[in-house]
Amino acid sequence: QISANFNVYISSITEKKVYRATTNSTSVGEDKLTASFDVDLDLPGSYAEYTVIVKNDSNFNVELKEIQGIDEANQKAPKEIQYSVSGITKGEILEKGGTKEFTVRVDFDSDATSLPSMGKTLEIELNYEQTTSSSTFPPTTETCFETNSTGETITDYLCSDTITDVIIPSTINGKTITTIGTSAFSTKGLTSVTISNEIENIEDRAFFGNDLTVIDIPDSVKSIGQLSFGANQLQRVNLSNSLTTIAFGAFWENQIETVVIPDSVISIEGSAFSNNSITSVTLSNNLQTIGSSAFLGSQLANLTIPSSVITIGDQAFATNDNITITNLTGRAFDWCNICDNDSYEHDLCTFATGSVGNVTVIAG
Repeated sequence: QISANFNVYISSITEKKVYRATTNSTSVGEDKLTASFDVDLDLPGSYAEYTVIVKNDSNFNVELKEIQGIDEANQKAPKEIQYSVSGITKGEILEKGGTKEFTVRVDFDSDATSLPSMGKTLEIELNYEQTTSSSTFPPTTETCFETNSTGETITDYLCSDTITDVIIPSTINGKTITTIGTSAFSTKGLTSVTISNEIENIEDRAFFGNDLTVIDIPDSVKSIGQLSFGANQLQRVNLSNSLTTIAFGAFWENQIETVVIPDSVISIEGSAFSNNSITSVTLSNNLQTIGSSAFLGSQLANLTIPSSVITIGDQAFATNDNITITNLTGRAFDWCNICDNDSYEHDLCTFATGSVGNVTVIAG
């Protein structure tokens, strides 16, 4: 449910992923302020995910002030049924004319020993309020930026002593800015940054070593370089739907909890999300390669490997304790190397379904 006194509404709810569950229906209410789904979770370990899209047709930006209902629902019986929401965070700005996609998931505890004798209902409430702009800070003056000889690439930021909340302009000196150059904003003490919708490329180490907590990468961005957002304080990341590759170490050493990889992505390079606090990751349905140490140091309990995946590198999901992996590929992988179970005999480790150590692999 959405509470709002203006034109913010739910445009759709659709089934996303289902495992050992029977989905019955999805619907958006006539007022478009409510959406619902009905699903039967047939066995312990089963789950269902739904994609919800919210649209802002107001003539102003809105801010998500509250997300309510998840904790309340999870505390009610039967507690074997638990809900979660990913891809949406309190404090996010939804720009006028924009849409926001997020995922609602319901899980039946894999350790349950019996089927619940009663159903369970989730009521989520999203509270939006009007905000004056997508940022509470004034646009950063053009003189704070240094550009290359042709004027389309920012090469350095000159105002880090006085301005740490940066809005990157779409033009500087009349030239459209399309690229954030190598190390342009590296170790500048930035606390927030707004990237313009004209930016197409973010080069290596562009925002490395700052104090950013949130980053929204617009769909105009086609590439992000190595370590581009590494060593920040990021808790939330919204990725561009135009990315095909997430480069080496792009989000290394942050505090990200939830990751949704857009379906445009076919490759996640080594250490891309290593040393974060990730508890939920939704991988691209077109993903082919997951690099070494890509999600090392996360806190994943459940993971689904899409059918498109061909290669998974060593330690890609290392140090995730007691992880259950749904392998939709039908392919066998060396899970001891992937999940860092070096104490086990490796001739027991390569399989499409099975278990070794703290790793359980099931078929989808």
